[in-house]
Amino acid sequence: MRFNYRFYKSFDFWVGIILTITNRDIFWRVDLSNPFWYINVILFISGVYGLIAGLIIKQDRKKENQTAKRS
Repeated sequence: MRFNYRFYKSFDFWVGIILTITNRDIFWRVDLSNPFWYINVILFISGVYGLIAGLIIKQDRKKENQTAKRS
């Protein structure tokens, strides 16, 4: 797991930014009886996941398997 220095070019990062910013008001207006609050929480968590996924370089499993077979 390595840091992605070109994170600003990844789709995951930008979707994560958009989801996090648009759903940031869940912390100010808490109404547990409203079903949209739960949807906002889910979208906020997926936005944070997208941010983290955009900042980390993913290892390609196929490349790892090919290099293991060759050595």
